[in-house]
Amino acid sequence: MSVEVDDTIEAEKRLAAIVGQADPDTLEQFALQLPADDLAMLERVMANHHAAGWRSDPLSMACHLDDRLSAWPYLQLLSDAWVRAIDSVAANPIVRGHTDP
Repeated sequence: MSVEVDDTIEAEKRLAAIVGQADPDTLEQFALQLPADDLAMLERVMANHHAAGWRSDPLSMACHLDDRLSAWPYLQLLSDAWVRAIDSVAANPIVRGHTDP
């Protein structure tokens, strides 16, 4: 099981490098040839790379999954702050594995 997960992580890293360098027309032609599972991986990698779509931040995902929610400005501010903290670009980033004494 862990070998399969490790292979998936490595495949996503290689795909992210390709997504970062490829032009949109090439990516579109590439995507049209992929089976559904691989297309889902490409969409996930592109969403992470471009921070776009409903997977780009917690509020967008919540609104996508539950149409009763609204993207109020304050919630968007919190969601954006969370993304910046996780991506370690915030003034006080979250450092994984760190614990205060």
